[in-house]
Amino acid sequence: MLKADFYYPQPNMQWLVSRFETIKSDINEDCLSDSFIPRPDIALVFNFKDNPEIRSNDSMKLPCLLIASITEKPLNLCIRGEIDSFIIMCKPTVLTRILEMDIANQPFPYIPVVNESLLNLWHNLSNNKSDSERINIFSKHFLSFIDSKYSPDYIDNIYEEIIQNCLNTNICEIAKIADCSISCLQRNFLKRTGVSMIRMLRIARIYTVFNIMISNNDLKYQNILQRSNYYDQAHFIKDFRQITGKSPRKFIKENTDLCKIISGIN
Repeated sequence: MLKADFYYPQPNMQWLVSRFETIKSDINEDCLSDSFIPRPDIALVFNFKDNPEIRSNDSMKLPCLLIASITEKPLNLCIRGEIDSFIIMCKPTVLTRILEMDIANQPFPYIPVVNESLLNLWHNLSNNKSDSERINIFSKHFLSFIDSKYSPDYIDNIYEEIIQNCLNTNICEIAKIADCSISCLQRNFLKRTGVSMIRMLRIARIYTVFNIMISNNDLKYQNILQRSNYYDQAHFIKDFRQITGKSPRKFIKENTDLCKIISGIN
């Protein structure tokens, strides 16, 4: 049986964490497999038992500890055996800044973890089974990285602008926030997120749209276009298909509970 739980962070962790997620299962027969839909955030993933797999031309078993990078296309994720995964959805600009990481040219679809502090954290978390204990341990660990309150910089502010106002803004408006050249801004944003501002905006917009579609079960294109600030239906469908791998109608028709769980939609 597959079980997933979602927890929103306390105020003292909202500078880094958008949500905590746990996935547990004891599936010993054929694997459960479905699409992971690209999201505009980055994940720290701690696997404590059997590791999920990514299905492509060659299957790839995920490691016990990884940073899931922002993908631009859907992945096929397979869950088999006894799963105990603790997932922390993080703001990419913040996580990479405090870990002093440049992820512009990191391998896809995940970043290997060589940070000794995170490896020690994995061992500490593995010795505690409850979700509340793990959230508490994780929070204490990352609060030790900052002297007092985290102070966002201009890259953090631009990321927040994209996430909060993705349906009603464009890159030109976003770029006005930064007091630097466009080339410098683009280079630094890519280092901290792994994707360009334009691609981040597209991913954030589609992720927001299909959450609206799922929650309202609304497939009236005129309503979607009005709420998502797309200029026309063809542009919307093209972006939606590139991000999810399916047309909007096919996505809603074929969407499963497993897709919602592994994509963090609830």
